[in-house]
Amino acid sequence: MNTIATWPVFEAALVSRETVAERTMAFRFAKPAGWSYRAGQFVDITLLDPPETDAKGKRAASPSRARTPRYCSCRPR
Repeated sequence: MNTIATWPVFEAALVSRETVAERTMAFRFAKPAGWSYRAGQFVDITLLDPPETDAKGKRAASPSRARTPRYCSCRPR
């Protein structure tokens, strides 16, 4: 029996970013087709070809419902 979870993968364009606290940024992405917000979910964020990165290179975050249905947002640390 295979117990490895297969997660859907979406690509989303970064619309804006904002520093909200020390070492914390808020990011707003264009909502990908087929993605819907559900309370309690999480996302792994990986930057494609970043100009610089740290050793981790990937962040997990809980998305929040955006004020408009065209966007999704999160605040990883």
